[in-house]
Amino acid sequence: MIRRLIVIALLALPLVAAAKGKAKPPTEETPKQTAKDVAALKQWETTYQQAASDLGSWVIDKPAAAKLFFAWDGKHPAKAKEFVTWATTKPNESLDMFVTANPKWPLFDKIAANHKEAAEAFVEWCRKYPKAAEELMNHPKGLHWVGNHQYKAYWSAVK
Repeated sequence: MIRRLIVIALLALPLVAAAKGKAKPPTEETPKQTAKDVAALKQWETTYQQAASDLGSWVIDKPAAAKLFFAWDGKHPAKAKEFVTWATTKPNESLDMFVTANPKWPLFDKIAANHKEAAEAFVEWCRKYPKAAEELMNHPKGLHWVGNHQYKAYWSAVK
C-alpha cells in the first residue's frame, strides 16, 4: 500500500510542478533537422527561384509577421506544416475558416489576430506556389531555416 502511494506521488510530481509554473508543459514533438534537410533547404531557393523571390518580397513587405511565422515554424513545425498543407489543398477556404477550425494554436492565434493581412498573403503565396511551399515544409523547420538564413536581413530589425 505504501509503495503504491509512493509511486502515485512520484507520478504526480510533474503535474504539480507544472501547475505551479515550475515545469514546462509538454510540447509537440519537434523533429530534428538532418544534414540532408539543410542541403535540400539550401537548394530550395535555386529550385524554386520565383517562389523564393516572392517569399522574400513578402518578408520585406511584412517583416513583423514574417518574423512570427518563422518563429512559429521553429517551435511548432508540425502545426506549420499542417497549415501550409491546408493552404495548398483547400483553395476555396478562407483564413478565417482555418482559424475557426483550429482555435488556440500556439502563437498562430497571435499571428492571425495581429497580422491577418500578412497571414492571408502567406496563404496566397502557398496557393500560388504549392510545390515550393510543400517542399519547404517537408523538411522539419524548413520555413524557420530559410527565414533565418535567406531572409533574416529583411526582418531582423523588427522588435
